[in-house]
Amino acid sequence: MVQTLDMTAELGTIHAVQGGILALHHHPRLYNASTGVLITQWPDLKTGEQQSSIIRHIGRPPPFAMDTARSRFAVGTEEGVTVLSLGA
Repeated sequence: MVQTLDMTAELGTIHAVQGGILALHHHPRLYNASTGVLITQWPDLKTGEQQSSIIRHIGRPPPFAMDTARSRFAVGTEEGVTVLSLGA
């Protein structure tokens, strides 16, 4: 099944998660994959300005790791590594 959503926000790098879309432009945001509605966001966790593979004009994005098996992700920060769970 192919579905198209008209998203108004700049998503940047995205990751598919169970029933959702994790967007990383500026800070992580979780959207409902069926409706495009914002579920939750983490505005204090900076994930960079990346919108494509060409990043020479912006700072490098912080280290990021997705753990789809456990429905969580990690972002490297100046303080260490932040791990966030996306739920069940």
